[in-house]
Amino acid sequence: YGYLYIKEVVFPQLREMGVSEATLNSLCVDGPRNFFEGV
Repeated sequence: YGYLYIKEVVFPQLREMGVSEATLNSLCVDGPRNFFEGV
């Protein structure tokens, strides 16, 4: 599985379960950004 699988399969399932867009954004944007910035 790769990143595309997560975006196309996992995220829609999480949305159906009620996970907010803000949380999904945090998982796929903010988390990696913090990791690579050394936060």
